[in-house]
Order: sequence, then structure tokens, then C-alpha cells
Amino acid sequence: MNIPQIFVSTSGTKESSIIAAKWLLSIKNIGIELSGGANDEETVQKLQLIHNLGIGLMLHNYFPPPKIPFVFNLASQRSDIMNSSINLAKNAIRISSDLGSKYYGVHAGFLVDPVHTELGKPIAKMELFESIAAIETFQKNIHELAIYAKKFGVKILVENNVLSSVNLKTYQSNFLLMVTPEEIFQMMDLLNEEVGFLLDVGHLKVSGHSLDFDYIEALILLNERVTGYHLSDNEGIADDHLKFNKDSWFLGKLSKNAQFATLEIHSQNLEEIQSSINLLKCSKWI
Repeated sequence: MNIPQIFVSTSGTKESSIIAAKWLLSIKNIGIELSGGANDEETVQKLQLIHNLGIGLMLHNYFPPPKIPFVFNLASQRSDIMNSSINLAKNAIRISSDLGSKYYGVHAGFLVDPVHTELGKPIAKMELFESIAAIETFQKNIHELAIYAKKFGVKILVENNVLSSVNLKTYQSNFLLMVTPEEIFQMMDLLNEEVGFLLDVGHLKVSGHSLDFDYIEALILLNERVTGYHLSDNEGIADDHLKFNKDSWFLGKLSKNAQFATLEIHSQNLEEIQSSINLLKCSKWI
């Protein structure tokens, strides 16, 4: 019987994710997912020390963050951003292999290249890339990364994007890849079978509110493709990364075939994080 592993993300920190990881060490029987944060030139050495404690580690998307920030976008039509994104991902794959991590997840691409300070906020209006070109670029880059990752014993996962009502109002259309269930299924069908799907339920809820689709039904449909989850709750307006409660909509609806779930709760309260872990363990998932 598959017993999914539970991770907690460092994505809520503005400091080095290594600092957040050390803070999370007091929570027992979890892994730690490293995501975002500030640049730290000693990241690899510090991760190895944590790994040596027997803690499961997993890298996600824009990690380790470089000295000069940029928006990671594997669908970018700018060669500099695309190449920087591929190089960052390949570095993350090599580090993942050294840490014994099975998975490395990346976000689906954008039809624009936002400024890094806009992520998680309203994105200023700019000219869109041609969607077919962006999809082809994303598919090509994921295929390259999947082949590269396989050599290191790592599996690439792609994560659904989040479209807020604010950004939809600005652009008057969806300017992100893999937002609706239809777009997700279509992209996964295009990608190499070695590529897995990382379903962010917070993203799905916000996008469902923005585009008026049933996010609960979407979760149930997408469960057949899921390798892992990112879990947090919100009010449907923005991806707020709130803690769970016993009535959180996704509890009891997660696939038992998933390999892991990462709590993406942006809280500095260990009791809140532990409470969400306990609710997840008490649900029908494991």
C-alpha cells in the first residue's frame, strides 16, 4: 500500500529558505520542500547537512534562487530568460539527485515575462506571446528537462498555474498555461510520459472562481493524473496560502495514489502548521 509522504514548504519566507528549513526541523516525521527565498551562496552545503540528519528534502521551481533575480518561465520567448530558467532547473535537478530526492516540480509557463517583484501580486499589462509558440517552447523545454532529470534518477513534475480575478481583469483573458482542467489535461497529453503532475489545490480554487469552473469537480477529475499535491486554503480571491480547517474543501477528496503532499502554508506559527498536518493525517487520504 502506498503511504504518501508529507512535506512542508519554505515558500513563505523572505529570508533564506535554509533558515526556514532549520525552523521546521522541530516538526517530526515530515520532509521539507525548498522553494524561493533569498539567495544563499552556501545553500548546497547547508542542505547536505540537513539531509545528513535523515530529513527528506525536495526542491521546487525557483530554487536555489540566483544572485540576480528573474521570473522563472519555461515558456518565455526571450532567449535570456528561457536559458536562465533551463540552467536553474538543471542545477536543481543535480542537487535533487545528490540529496536523494525523487521529484523536482516546476510551474507551468506564462505568456508574458513579469517583473520578479510582481509575482503573487497584480501583473502589469504587457504584450502577450503567441500562445502556440509559448506552448511549443514549454513542451520542448520540459521534454529536455525530463530527459536530463532521468539521467539523475529524478522525475520532473509540472504544476498548474493560478489566475486571479485581478489579473484576469487586467488581461481580459487567461495569459497562463495549465490553468483550467481542460488545459491541464491537454498539456499533460503533450508531454513525455516521464513527466508527472503537481496539483496545487489553492491555485485550482482561485482559478475556478476567476474563470467560473467547478474546482471541486476539477480536483476529482485531475486526481487520475496526480503525482503530488500542494495544499493550502484561501477565499478564492487570491492564493493566500492559509492553513486548513476541518471544513477545507479538498480534505477527503485527495487521491490515495499520490506520492506526496506539500503544505504550502505561509505561517510563522508551528502550531498552525502542525494542526494542518494532523487534519491531513486524519482525513481519508492516508
